[in-house]
Amino acid sequence: MPKVKTKIKKYKRIHWGKEKHWPKPTAGETCHDCGVLPGKLHVSDVGFICDVEECPICYRQLLSCGHAKDIFPGYPKRRSPVSQMSLKEFTDWVYNKTKGG
Repeated sequence: MPKVKTKIKKYKRIHWGKEKHWPKPTAGETCHDCGVLPGKLHVSDVGFICDVEECPICYRQLLSCGHAKDIFPGYPKRRSPVSQMSLKEFTDWVYNKTKGG
């Protein structure tokens, strides 16, 4: 399981379906934002953060809690190639990330 490191402590990212503040998905129900299957990590990086991903530090929405910079070093200063993709390139990228883990 991937770990993220902040100044002192390492935190494990929260998989889809394990969030404390979202209803549990039904079997096979994908995340409405990034399309990942239950039990997989949300598709997030320095240029795109899934709006469902829960922060492993404060358990609020990672997109808006202020800890994204601790979880993804370089956020939001560095632009990800994801943010420069066309819609087709992005959907292909999400499909490949979610089917492979």
